[in-house]
Amino acid sequence: MLSLRDKRPTFKEGVDAQGQEFNAPTLFGEHQRVYELLLEKYKAETADERDLAEIISCHIDNGLHKMGHVRSLLDLAQLE
Repeated sequence: MLSLRDKRPTFKEGVDAQGQEFNAPTLFGEHQRVYELLLEKYKAETADERDLAEIISCHIDNGLHKMGHVRSLLDLAQLE
């Protein structure tokens, strides 16, 4: 969600297609439809034509990078 909030395309070199695979219900849980709608909106607003799996992978990677400095709940609350 942190990455989607930026509303700009995210790219990473050499997407790791050999890593662990998650299915949508495991990744998004009971909120799967909400995430699908947010991703559809993102694709429409950014004209990103990549495969949805690649987009999700890039956003996960970007979000993990953004959270890399989180050491406390205060840090989490201040994420931008």
